Amino acid sequence: MCFNGTNEIVAADSELDRILFMDLNGNFRMKIEPGTDIKGIAVKDGILYVPCAAGIIEYSCVNGSKLRVWADYGEGNGKVIKPSLIDTMDSAVYVENVSDIKVFEP
Repeated sequence: MCFNGTNEIVAADSELDRILFMDLNGNFRMKIEPGTDIKGIAVKDGILYVPCAAGIIEYSCVNGSKLRVWADYGEGNGKVIKPSLIDTMDSAVYVENVSDIKVFEP
């Protein structure tokens, strides 16, 4: 769970593979269903980051539209094998990847 910077709560439901947006009173605003396992979420500057088997998916926090996918599956620079936990700091996105942490600047 995290806040998206516009007084909304963003919560990942890994059981039903969806992400819910609610106001501060818990009222439903919208949902995103990536169609994949959700291991974690992070929000920065109106962008929702979702790590999954295909890579890192970016969604708009304004309307839920899918923006792009990056860090696709694989080994080496710019790729992930099994991304899970995710966080942001400054311009970087930190992604847990099997036994290490990868740092991206998308």
